[in-house]
Amino acid sequence: MVGKMIGEKYILLEKIGRGGGGSVYKARDVRLGKQWAVKLLGDGRAGEAAVLKSLDHSMIPRVVDYLEEGGNLWLVMDYIPGKNLRELHRTGGISRRLLLEWALDLCQVLSYLHSLRPPYVHGDLKPENLVVSQDGKLFLVDFGAGAGLRGGICEGTPGFAPPEQEKGVFTCQCDIYAFGKTWELLLGRQAGSQWKKVIEKCCRQSPKKRYQEIGQVEKRLRKMKRYRESQRLFWLLTGALAVCAAAGYSAGLGETVDKMVENRQAASGFERQGQRQEEREAQKSTESEEQKWRELGNLAEKLGQTAEIQEGADRQNGLHRAVENLKLFYQAEKQQDRKLRAGLILARGYREENRMEQAERIYQELLLLYPDSAECYGSYGCMLLTMGAGVKRLKALYQLGERAVSDKDEYNYRIWTERMKEMGD
Repeated sequence: MVGKMIGEKYILLEKIGRGGGGSVYKARDVRLGKQWAVKLLGDGRAGEAAVLKSLDHSMIPRVVDYLEEGGNLWLVMDYIPGKNLRELHRTGGISRRLLLEWALDLCQVLSYLHSLRPPYVHGDLKPENLVVSQDGKLFLVDFGAGAGLRGGICEGTPGFAPPEQEKGVFTCQCDIYAFGKTWELLLGRQAGSQWKKVIEKCCRQSPKKRYQEIGQVEKRLRKMKRYRESQRLFWLLTGALAVCAAAGYSAGLGETVDKMVENRQAASGFERQGQRQEEREAQKSTESEEQKWRELGNLAEKLGQTAEIQEGADRQNGLHRAVENLKLFYQAEKQQDRKLRAGLILARGYREENRMEQAERIYQELLLLYPDSAECYGSYGCMLLTMGAGVKRLKALYQLGERAVSDKDEYNYRIWTERMKEMGD
């Protein structure tokens, strides 16, 4: 086929693969000078070609043309220069961070396909059909394997296709099974306990026992990603505070940081077999996660207490460094569920540096996002009291809090309201 002219327009340059339904060639449009991927589907598949042409997603190469010639159907698609995940895996593996990002991307494109009416099932998901472009973007290719749930037949690839697909049963769970098998191969020994749980559920023999929707897989992976990012930010923050301590800001704070890091390392240390620390951390319970944030809060309190006993330029310099690091931490957490906690820590840092305007701006932003947060109302109100804010302003905030807050026993809120009641008397 190489060198053949198709439709008096496309000349086949080289064979670049073979997927479900036919061979794929790189071709050049002799009129436009542009390169395309051209797939030979065979005769009698015009209806399928029309369905493929209707797909519209940024991770799916566009079908720009299809034509019948010599009893064959040719599908003309975007050509994606790059390497597939099988090739990348063979050349030294792929980092777990990238594999997680690409898994989330794949969940989104599968969610799009499965949400069509009727649903479209790819049917031949495997590392070879996931191509990474030269700019690092993932594409799902080779849609000639079947016609989704539209009456097509797809055997899939042994090792990636589930048992029921080999018997002619073709559902969205087939793609979920193949997703799990694909990432099982790509992760190999890198798969931590959380990944293993996801893969195991994707690859159960019974379709009823797998994830029922790809959105459930995506939700689980996003939770994993948030956890990993929070772990990374935790170490960045504690490291930044330790640097401040090492610079002479606070010997007491330095000891606190060192002790905290030592305790966490002891609790989540390496296994003797060489299991990575990150894998161990992924096994921590929700209680351990909450403990981490209590530790951060305690560090912020320690930060303020230590600052009070410092003097002059050393105090201001140390506070400035700490607050700037807290600000970076807060910005990084903005898109996470813990923005409230990060914001309260940052506001405390601003208060200790006597930058009340910035602290107030953070409190106001947090109240817009968390209008029923007792801790935010309480901390903000206590700050206004120490600033000597006017009675009218204080009472306005107090009235808002009384209407919005349900947990009126929260410590900061209780202190604030008690002071306000004293003022009323």
